[in-house]
Amino acid sequence: MRKRYLYLYPLLIVASVMGLLYTATPKAHAALAGEENGPIIYIDNPDSQDPNSVLTSQADGTPNDLPAATSTDLITAATISDPTTSNNYDIVYATVTPVTEDPPTVDCGLTNPVSTCAVLNKVTVDNNGLPIPTINEPFVLETLLVDGDDDDRGTNNWVPSLSYSPDGKLVLLTQFAFNNSTEDDASALLIFNSVTNKVGTPIVSSNNFNYCLNGGYAQNGAIYYTSCPGELGGSLYYVAPGETEGTPLVLQGDFVPKYPFFIDVSPDSSQILIANFGMDDCIYNLIVLYSNVGSAGNCDYYYVSTLDGTSKLISQLSYNSTYKIEEDFVPTFFSPDGKFIIGTVYPVDNFTFGKSSVDKTIPYTAAFSRTNFSLTALTNTIGVQEWAPAIAVAPSIATTVLPTLPSTGANSNVIFALALILIALGASTLVKAKQNN
Repeated sequence: MRKRYLYLYPLLIVASVMGLLYTATPKAHAALAGEENGPIIYIDNPDSQDPNSVLTSQADGTPNDLPAATSTDLITAATISDPTTSNNYDIVYATVTPVTEDPPTVDCGLTNPVSTCAVLNKVTVDNNGLPIPTINEPFVLETLLVDGDDDDRGTNNWVPSLSYSPDGKLVLLTQFAFNNSTEDDASALLIFNSVTNKVGTPIVSSNNFNYCLNGGYAQNGAIYYTSCPGELGGSLYYVAPGETEGTPLVLQGDFVPKYPFFIDVSPDSSQILIANFGMDDCIYNLIVLYSNVGSAGNCDYYYVSTLDGTSKLISQLSYNSTYKIEEDFVPTFFSPDGKFIIGTVYPVDNFTFGKSSVDKTIPYTAAFSRTNFSLTALTNTIGVQEWAPAIAVAPSIATTVLPTLPSTGANSNVIFALALILIALGASTLVKAKQNN
C-alpha cells in the first residue's frame, strides 16, 4: 500500500521547492518614495542666528541630519542634478552676497560698488543627499542693466529660480535686479555652464520687471518658460533641445491664464505645471520672486500640454475647491516618477490629517497624488525646491553563469528551480522503476 503513493514524494518535493521560490522571490511593493524617487532638497533661511542652509531628505520625506550646505548669506534658490556618473548629485544654489567694503569684496561686473551680488554655489551630495567634501569656487553673476545704460546697473541682485539640465552641465536661472537710486529694475533668463563657469547669451533680457519670468528644463532637454513682456498678459514659450541661441517659440494652444507663471515640467516632458497669478489675491510669483515661505493665496493651477498647448484646470487645487477650504497646498515640483506633486501645505483652522509624525497644525511639506488627489504629509521641513530621481541600482549577477544559455531574462532562481524539478522528475522515474521491479 505504501508503494502506491511513492510517486507522490517527488511531486511534493517540487511543490515545496516552488513554494520556497515563491516566498523568496522579491515582491513589488507600493511606497510613496517609489523606485524612481531620490532625495528632496529644501532651502531654509531662519530668522534666528542659525545659518542659512540647503537641506536634504530621503525620498519619503525623512530629513537628513546634516545640511548639504550652509551660508551666512541669504539662500534664494537651489536645484539638484540627475544622478551623476559617480552616482552622486550636484546641487547648485544661489545666494545674495552683501557688498560692504570699498573696493567691493566681490566683483559683480561694476566699476561702482553695489549693495548685493547674486552668487552661484555648488556642492556635491551622495545618493542619500549627504554632503561630499569638494572644492568649488563660488561664481558671481554680473549685475543686470536696469535702463540699457552700461553705467546704470542694479544695486541689488538675486536669483529666485534655478533648474539643472538633464545632462547636469547647464543650469537655467532667472535673475532680477533693482536699483535703489533710480528705482529702475531688470530681469533676465540665463544659462550657466557649470563645467566652464560661463554664462551664455540671455534667452530673455529686459530692462523692466517681468513678473511672469520663470522657467525650467524638461527631461528631453527642452526649456519652457513664462514671460509677460507687457501689460497685455503673458505667454508660455519653449526652446528646443540644443537651440539656446535661437529665437524662443510660443507654445500655441487654448491658453487660459492671462498671467501664467511657470512651476515645473512633468518627468515625461508631456505637461507643464503653471499658476495663474493674475487672479485676485494670488501671489505665487511673488513667493518665488522674493524667496518667501508662505501661502500663495487664491491661485488656480493648470496642466499645459507640451504637444499642443491645451490647458486643463486642476480643479482639486483651484481656489474655490473643497481642498482649498480645508488646507492650502502650494505646488512646487513633480516627483521623478510623475505620480505626485510636492509642495507645502498651510493649514486652515488647524485641519489635521495624514502622517502622525508630522505636525499638521503648522506648515509642512506634502505630496499631492495626481491620481486620487490625496495629500500625504512628509515632513515639517518646508522650503522645498526639488525632488531628484533615484540612482538606478544595477541588478545583481549570479556567480555561476552558463555561457551557452541565451539571454532570456531568466534569473538564477528560475534556473535553480528548473534544476530541482528535473531532479524530482528523475527521482519519480526511479521510484516507478523500483515499483515495477
